[in-house]
Amino acid sequence: MNDSSQQQGPQGPGKVAVWIVLLLGLIGIVIAMYFMGPWMQDLVNSTPGAEVGSPATETATE
Repeated sequence: MNDSSQQQGPQGPGKVAVWIVLLLGLIGIVIAMYFMGPWMQDLVNSTPGAEVGSPATETATE
């Protein structure tokens, strides 16, 4: 049983479309991370108890 889709050349139209979709998807993910990063950081900073584990005052050893 030979699958006819496997006998297509490496430059077939299907492979080009897959690579274009993958490239556009990666670009979209990078753009989304760029714009969502500051918004998500604001959510973390506004969460009650976000300061847990951080020192309440600066400690200086002189």
